[in-house]
Amino acid sequence: MPLLAHVYSVLAFAEVLMLFASIIGIIVLAVRCAVRAVDRFIEAAVDASARDTGPGVRKPLRLNVAAETGSRRIPGGHNERF
Repeated sequence: MPLLAHVYSVLAFAEVLMLFASIIGIIVLAVRCAVRAVDRFIEAAVDASARDTGPGVRKPLRLNVAAETGSRRIPGGHNERF
C-alpha cells in the first residue's frame, strides 16, 4: 500500500503542476492579446497622424523603415541607397 500512496501523491503533484502551467499559459495568452491590441491602436494613431500631413509628403512603408534607417542618398543624380 505505501507504494500506491506514493504513486497517487506523484500523480496529484503532477496534476497541480499542470494546473499551474495552464494558468500561466492563459495569462501569457491574455497579455499577448492585450499587447497586440495596444499595438493596433498605436499603429492606427500613427496612420491617422500621417494622413494629416500635406499632399506632397509620403509616409514610408513600415517594412522599409527598419531597413533604411541608416541609409543615405548619395549625391550625383542616381537613386541608389547605401
